[in-house]
Amino acid sequence: MSDRHHAMRTVLVIAGLAGMLPPRAVAAASFQEAHDVLRAKGYTAIHDLEPRHGLWAAEATTGNGVRVEVLIEADNRVIEAGAAGTASARDVATRLQDLGYTRINDIELDDACWEAEAYDAAGRKVELVLHPLTLEILSETGDAPDDLPLPPLK
Repeated sequence: MSDRHHAMRTVLVIAGLAGMLPPRAVAAASFQEAHDVLRAKGYTAIHDLEPRHGLWAAEATTGNGVRVEVLIEADNRVIEAGAAGTASARDVATRLQDLGYTRINDIELDDACWEAEAYDAAGRKVELVLHPLTLEILSETGDAPDDLPLPPLK
């Protein structure tokens, strides 16, 4: 990737994190719609169905009886976490390094999304949530800097 393309991608990622890009389209509009999407695709025993970063996440059982974590995309496509074609922990680490994060650790698949801890370019410790296929950053939350005083106890 050229320096120009890398810089452009970095700007787009930063703009998205700052809320300057349009929000992701939300998958199903309601709990019932999300549940119906999973049922129509043959999933049963659907549990812990909840909206997460513009997607719906759940645990469900496939038609073959296998328990999986799933995401419902905006186009109602269902992604099974850890299935063929989804990113690996190594892919997550590489993606975050390419975006300028350092000291990347605690990479794990949770609620069908990749999660990781890292340090951003400003040296702040952040927790990241990434899409399991595209590795798009869905969420970034930072810790307060260590050198800030704690508020007084009351």
